[in-house]
Amino acid sequence: MAYLDVQLVIASGGTTSGAAVVPSGYRLQSIEVPTIDSATLAIQVSTDGATWLTPYDAAGSIGQVQGASTGNRVVVLGESLSRATEGRSVRLVAGAAQSGGQRVIVGRCIAAGG
Repeated sequence: MAYLDVQLVIASGGTTSGAAVVPSGYRLQSIEVPTIDSATLAIQVSTDGATWLTPYDAAGSIGQVQGASTGNRVVVLGESLSRATEGRSVRLVAGAAQSGGQRVIVGRCIAAGG
């Protein structure tokens, strides 16, 4: 199965990661979250890198990828949320500022047909 990794970096004191581009034909499948200050993590997507949207499912639930946690885990995205990232820029928004250094979160992208 073809895959590639992208980095989503939250600066020390920040809540929002820099953007990573998920290439056309790929979608974000999972994120590897290092130890973080306890926070929720939500994903946002963009087609132009300037306008960011938070995906919601049909029931109106936010595209949250992690409930309040201190990380140190791999989080597998649900199928619908994963498909919403295909060929788009993505970033993460933490529910609390991250102190004590930057947080490097690795996203695993798989071929969209995989």
